Amino acid sequence: MIREPAVAGLFYPDDPQQIEEMIAPWLSAEPELTCTALMVPHAGYLYSGAIAARGLSRVRIPRRVLMLGPNHRGGGPAVSLYARGAWRSPLGEMPIDEALARSVLERSALCRDDVSAHLREHSLEVQLPLLQKIRPDTRILPLSLSALSLDQILDLARSLHTALIEPDDEPWLVLVSSDMSHFETASVAREKDMALLESICAMDVAGTLSLARERQISACGLTPILVAMEICRLCGHLQTQVLGYGHSGEVSGDMDRVVGYAAVALGIRA
Repeated sequence: MIREPAVAGLFYPDDPQQIEEMIAPWLSAEPELTCTALMVPHAGYLYSGAIAARGLSRVRIPRRVLMLGPNHRGGGPAVSLYARGAWRSPLGEMPIDEALARSVLERSALCRDDVSAHLREHSLEVQLPLLQKIRPDTRILPLSLSALSLDQILDLARSLHTALIEPDDEPWLVLVSSDMSHFETASVAREKDMALLESICAMDVAGTLSLARERQISACGLTPILVAMEICRLCGHLQTQVLGYGHSGEVSGDMDRVVGYAAVALGIRA
């Protein structure tokens, strides 16, 4: 089963040469960080591609990548796993880690083998060309997540953590796709986003969820972020680093309704 690109030519170029030319200036010469999870944005490349690419290129990407993104359209189960086949982008195909998929499905009562949530969803697709450029031999496991309760977040994180660490010592990365505040003024977005990033960097899962609700911080990938944070906590990897921040107004010039973007390395290890 091949998942065809849904937003090529919209969020990013549909021509391989144009993708290469667009991405190349954003990439670091050598990766410098090893981490458990990495959060990057998923707007169109014109707006957030540089932040996402620079974040990805600063981190050592292993062959096994668990991808967590929000379900913007709301279709399918709350935790939808794309379990077999490959995803295609204009740069080629990237295989699904089917062994990891089976392990996750065996361990998680929340997770469902479902493709419907993924077919038109852009949040994970836009990361694919970046991964293919930086680490072309990667195997991916895409999960699309709707809003979950705190207990469900913690339960899912435990299941994913067990599936990732049990089979062998193969390195892995949790790649989280999320934008930050949506349609705030630039100053309000920055204020809210800095507060959320501070809480994320403190690895306070419950506190981050409460903060986002109380301050009405509309980070679309909040659930994926929290799951990744808890996986880092379960690993005992608590060091974090914000690798980049910006917003759409810096490109569009519209400072009245911006979307915030951040790249964050979570669970940095020596």
